[in-house]
Amino acid sequence: MKSYDNTYIKLFRKFTEWEWYHDSNTVRVFLHCLLKANYADKKWQGVDIKRKSFITSIEKMSKALHLSHQNIRTALKHLEKTGEINKQSNKHHTIVTVCNYDNYQYDISKANNQLTNSQQTPNKRLTTTKNNKKEKNEKNNTFDEFWIAYSSITGKHKTDKEPTKKYWVNLTDVEKKNALQNIKPYFDSLNDKKYCKKARTYLKDKNFNDEFTAKTGTASVDDIIASRQKKYEEMKNESN
Repeated sequence: MKSYDNTYIKLFRKFTEWEWYHDSNTVRVFLHCLLKANYADKKWQGVDIKRKSFITSIEKMSKALHLSHQNIRTALKHLEKTGEINKQSNKHHTIVTVCNYDNYQYDISKANNQLTNSQQTPNKRLTTTKNNKKEKNEKNNTFDEFWIAYSSITGKHKTDKEPTKKYWVNLTDVEKKNALQNIKPYFDSLNDKKYCKKARTYLKDKNFNDEFTAKTGTASVDDIIASRQKKYEEMKNESN
């Protein structure tokens, strides 16, 4: 076989339980009918040939299957007897109709819908996954900004990051903004800096909502982070 089209028939394993399964001639003739039947309505020389039907003759089937005329007639009688096919004959041709054709054939529209749905589902999942990753990255970036800022401003060691993050994710957007902006005012308000809370406790107790006495001449959060980063680089260069 040199080429294939995109149509096919379905054949279930239960076919082996069919009453004519051990009659090789009847099986061959029936499979021939399934494969030759139209999967869509057609016209042939002015004659309407409906889906699941086809035009043939004893002579044509005999040549196609290499069976005698009598073998073909006997097989067709078997198939008619058990309701597998119907046939209408005249002096010119025979129209054979497969009775349960849909059991052996696929619905093109359903197949296309299934293909479309199967393509859309991964696309939707991919889009959702990308959005989730983007949202997660944005949240992580915001937390990381707080995490770095708190350590830089207060001098507290970066410990308990994951427990701290759990308190962070439960804050509202407004609370997160206040938590970040009020690190410096909170720290400056402490009379004794050794009592400065860890980042986790600062978020848990929501100290960022406290009222702080504003001090003049204080550096911004960004300035403090930049200053500490600069000092770190200088120490690193001196050690080298």
